[in-house]
Amino acid sequence: MMTYYRQLALDKHWEEMFNELMKYKELHGTLNVPHRFGKKYNSELERKLANWVFTQRRNKRIGKLLQWRDEKLISVGFDFEPFETHFEEIFADFLKFKEKYGHTLVSENSEDFPTLYRWIAHIRQRPLTDERRTRLNNAGFVWSYISEYWQIKFRELVEFRNEFGHFVISVNLTEYKDLRNWAQRMRNEKRKGNRKGKDLSEDKIKLLDSIGFSWEPEVTKWENNLNNLIQFKEEYGHCHVLVRNCKFDGLGWWVIWLRKSKHKLTQEQISQIDSLGFVWNTKEAFQERKKLNLNAKE
Repeated sequence: MMTYYRQLALDKHWEEMFNELMKYKELHGTLNVPHRFGKKYNSELERKLANWVFTQRRNKRIGKLLQWRDEKLISVGFDFEPFETHFEEIFADFLKFKEKYGHTLVSENSEDFPTLYRWIAHIRQRPLTDERRTRLNNAGFVWSYISEYWQIKFRELVEFRNEFGHFVISVNLTEYKDLRNWAQRMRNEKRKGNRKGKDLSEDKIKLLDSIGFSWEPEVTKWENNLNNLIQFKEEYGHCHVLVRNCKFDGLGWWVIWLRKSKHKLTQEQISQIDSLGFVWNTKEAFQERKKLNLNAKE
């Protein structure tokens, strides 16, 4: 049992911290002392005050806040649930983060949004109304914890897409070897599903889908080039694509690859190309180009 003098000491300390909180309010206009993740506190006192404020809220939630302390904090307008109170404000920051970075994996050390990481952790643990849960889902909120390594590779993938405009990481880009292996592992895990305990969670799939990740890059590459060839045919009336000076980037080289790799194509792929009146024989294609006065060599 706590001694009388021990309780007096605790009450005295509590009153001292309460008075410091009042001084903080006079100076900053608020009773919400922030936890400065990834940043230094303005002073050691501010750090202690932030921890003390956090403790009062925790004690309130678990029913251990003494009544007289509870009443005193309420009398000065202390907010025991700041995250709930400021949901709209912080949710707006969440949307700004998504708009700026193209995803919703907020880093603990985010300099632009220093309070957002803790708010997300809080939201995952708190009961929410159906309306708020729906809004978060629609915004791409991630409900499960995702390892720091996965988040790092995901952000690297977003940066790669922003720089190159796609997700096809060539073996020639040696500096992206680890990222290429990670991306391929994600594709393999999705194909395998739950086998071998390598389940790719729905949250992770949703995140990768949200940035347009290509799960089958070869299929995507074929479809993109085929669509470009169709557009070329519609515009020029033939499929004799020049390697140089073609507004469809890489289409000329792809046409060369088609002729050399016909034996590797599926019957469906060959039928798709045949439907465009494509000339497979290189010599015949050259003669056709001469008739059209297209001066180029393959």
